[in-house]
Amino acid sequence: MEDIIPRLNLKEIRKKFGKTQREMAAHIGCTTRCYQMYESGSQSFPNHRNTLLYFLSRQWEKGVGLL
Repeated sequence: MEDIIPRLNLKEIRKKFGKTQREMAAHIGCTTRCYQMYESGSQSFPNHRNTLLYFLSRQWEKGVGLL
């Protein structure tokens, strides 16, 4: 079954919006270290956080939301 929300490339999203790993961690509600593990692929990125980041990035593209 195909995911409704696409899997995101965390580093690509972070760089695109000029965020630090610490800022990204705060936006998705985890520690900086946890975010680093998600970004490096050493820890799988949970679906609920992927969904949250997907919708945040859509808002950032529109210039709306937490920057």
